Amino acid sequence: MQNKKRNHVYRILLMMVVFIQSESVQAQDSCSIWVREAHLYMDSGHYKTVILLTDKCLAENPAHAEACNLRGCATILQGAINHVSHNWEAVTYFNRAIAADSTHPYYLNNRGWAYQTLEEYTRAINDFRKAAKLDTGNVVLEGNILRQYFIRNKNKEALSLCNKLIARFPENGYAWYVRGQLKRDYLHHYAEGNKDVKKGEELGWQQGYNLMY
Repeated sequence: MQNKKRNHVYRILLMMVVFIQSESVQAQDSCSIWVREAHLYMDSGHYKTVILLTDKCLAENPAHAEACNLRGCATILQGAINHVSHNWEAVTYFNRAIAADSTHPYYLNNRGWAYQTLEEYTRAINDFRKAAKLDTGNVVLEGNILRQYFIRNKNKEALSLCNKLIARFPENGYAWYVRGQLKRDYLHHYAEGNKDVKKGEELGWQQGYNLMY
């Protein structure tokens, strides 16, 4: 009799475990669908819809890193880029993404993006550097560092980074363009500067501070 009761309890516990696992899988599957949809809406600029979809996912799985990252990006892009309260809110979502996965360079890059709009420049450059170290072959991440040096008139640092980026990524037009500007305005080497600017324009370039998802 005692064994029957024990077996009955075991069966009940097993059923509970299976049910919990099933619910967890369903939540993960739902989140996967919502996150995939959110990516599509991000690409088409429907940021409020991204917020609705990621909020659904995060209600079921608050530690879903990709959903947190998308939510942060959409929070920034839904209005004015320099909207202070939106950007601080975005930081909280990027913090959650990083807490869930500290090895993903996009999450660090995006938090740096939010910090720089809030004029938290030391925090921003630290995040940009960490992101670049995690993905050393991604010139866009390095470009975010360069852009911050350039707009803050850290000319020596910017010129040094330009030289390194051109050596590593000779087809990166942005590094050529910035180096040309620095040669003209900082070093007063106008002929060399004009040559680099022209090279940068021929290659094509995109400014730094790219949100990544």
